[in-house]
Amino acid sequence: MTLTAPPPPSAAVPDEGCGDLLRRVADGDRACFAQLYDLFAGRIFGLLTRVAHGVTAERLLVEVFDEVWRTARTCPSFDEAEDWILFVARRRAVVAARARRG
Repeated sequence: MTLTAPPPPSAAVPDEGCGDLLRRVADGDRACFAQLYDLFAGRIFGLLTRVAHGVTAERLLVEVFDEVWRTARTCPSFDEAEDWILFVARRRAVVAARARRG
């Protein structure tokens, strides 16, 4: 699956929609993964560009969604899927910032 440039940030998504999508991603549904990417990539990319620039932010975006794909089953509560996805992104951003300071 090839990720493309992130779409513009979207408004917050109702958790029940995210939870259903993430539950299906956990079952290997690539179409739902693409929908999650479309919903969150813009917001996450914005967060990452505040921490890292250019290629680094793009690389981190790919890493965030790779982790979401691989670890969706570990989401503690599908009812809080949006929070979990943003937590994954924030954690990646913090690790990148620490590595830059180094």
